[in-house]
Amino acid sequence: MKAAETCAQMGPKAKPAIHALIEALNGNYDPYDGSMNVAYCAARALSKIGLQASKVHSEQILSLTSAFKSHDESVRNFFRDLFVEMGVSAGPALIEALKQKNMNISADIIQIFARMGFYTIPFLIKALKDKYTWIHN
Repeated sequence: MKAAETCAQMGPKAKPAIHALIEALNGNYDPYDGSMNVAYCAARALSKIGLQASKVHSEQILSLTSAFKSHDESVRNFFRDLFVEMGVSAGPALIEALKQKNMNISADIIQIFARMGFYTIPFLIKALKDKYTWIHN
């Protein structure tokens, strides 16, 4: 957790740590063992670094959206907060996740974009133009 906090303080100078920070986001999340705190710190660091989502990073971020399939509302809330903390750098992966034809995932992503604010308007416009996204429903 301390390493992620240091990366957040370093900002863009910590770009070599992007892969490790994304890896810290993958895993099982238990509110009692501190893993959710580590993941949140990693997401915060990624937002401060200014993650320029390469294809590899987008795929790793996209894999995190599988958490929205959880029946545990605390896990889903945590991941909504996590993506909001990552900011618009997660936008391309979230748009890709809208193509999964899952209304729960789509609803969570729209909530994330709403919480991020007007910076996400270009992503929402793209999603509305894409005939494969489910936000039209």
